[in-house]
Amino acid sequence: MARGIIVAKPAGGTTAGRILITDTSSSATSSTGTATSGTTSATPALTLGSYVSFNEDTTAKVSDIVDFTFDATGAAAKLTLVKSGTIVTGTYTDNIVVAAGQAVLINGAANFDGKITVNGGILIVIENTHAEGKIESASPGSFVMIDGCTIEGKVEVTGTGTMIIQNTTVEGKISSNGNIYASVTGSTIKGKIEILNATSCFNSGNTIAGESNTPNCKA
Repeated sequence: MARGIIVAKPAGGTTAGRILITDTSSSATSSTGTATSGTTSATPALTLGSYVSFNEDTTAKVSDIVDFTFDATGAAAKLTLVKSGTIVTGTYTDNIVVAAGQAVLINGAANFDGKITVNGGILIVIENTHAEGKIESASPGSFVMIDGCTIEGKVEVTGTGTMIIQNTTVEGKISSNGNIYASVTGSTIKGKIEILNATSCFNSGNTIAGESNTPNCKA
């Protein structure tokens, strides 16, 4: 079983959609065991921050957290709603606070002049979102992922949480300390990047204008 957030579910009756993986702690299996095709496993590699498609009918909506297995083709299957989330689009001028147990998906062209604080919940920022303020978390269990966006402020995640930044431009500083998983890949960082004391750490494919202090990160 794996866990993730539905980030795409087209309207018009189609059941096709996409899930962003937020938890790989349990092995993913099909209804008959590990999904296989001949002697080759069809189960995709489970990586935090990666995506998997689904092709079944589900009442779960975009921003909802779901558990799932995989079918024989490697697609997500047997989706089970865990918790309903909140989706934010368009222009948004207030601060956002993501409490423990909550999930917030900021999806497409959202424009912020406030800050976003994650207090133990899940924050996903995707699809060319433009955030003018700071994104921060100092709470255990927080999950912060930014993919394909522009962040004008700084990103600061401390404590035993997760920080994933990929394919993103960050105008300010990226700061991580004590994270369980910290990954910054394929991004442009115009300020400083500092990743310290992470249990698992990756820093690769980035263009960094400021100082870089990531002593234990893998490329």
